[in-house]
Amino acid sequence: MARWVLLRHTLPDGTSHHDWMLERCDHSHAGLQTFRLADGVRPTDGGLRSFSAEHLPPHRREYLEYEGPVSGDRGWVRRVDSGLCEVVDAPLEGVRITLYDRSLRVICRRLGRMLECGGDEGDADRWRFDLAG
Repeated sequence: MARWVLLRHTLPDGTSHHDWMLERCDHSHAGLQTFRLADGVRPTDGGLRSFSAEHLPPHRREYLEYEGPVSGDRGWVRRVDSGLCEVVDAPLEGVRITLYDRSLRVICRRLGRMLECGGDEGDADRWRFDLAG
């Protein structure tokens, strides 16, 4: 089964955000599907009905286990949460994500939809994730 991790990324200026990274079994050759979330947002929080995210370029699989400084003086990362996941593309809906703990108990299900395409200038795509049944 695929893995996921939530990292708190603290930047050199002291600000921070969360990076939510998902391993994709159907894209085993690619990096981790990565979303930037506001600091404090946890995808596993069932009381959080929805949240927005920026879709970032794929990150290296090493981040599933890594904590420490980020290359290029871009701050440091610390693991906040992790587990197992299933990620399924749903062409008419977006992407369905099921998060599990290490005992394979379902923690949360999310449905993600792209709200706005970032365009050609390197801007991140904007997504929204809602609780799914």
